[in-house]
Amino acid sequence: MEDLRDIIRALLHANYPDEFSWGQVGTSVGTLTYTMLAAQDVVACSQLECTNCAYKGQKEMIGLVILSLPLDRHMSPPLSGLQN
Repeated sequence: MEDLRDIIRALLHANYPDEFSWGQVGTSVGTLTYTMLAAQDVVACSQLECTNCAYKGQKEMIGLVILSLPLDRHMSPPLSGLQN
């Protein structure tokens, strides 16, 4: 498992040296998530279109899809035990 981690770290650093530096600090979890989940191809297209007039917005190509899965009815959502 550590070998696979090291291979992925080397690839990320080779392709994005500014975002993925060597060491234990300096990498954003958000950047890592976005990079790992980004599709190389367009996976969807979005366009606003009015049903009352002829307006059509500009098409937007989407290359990243994050699924939101329903919780099992026996599971509590993360952080549910935290209070305001």
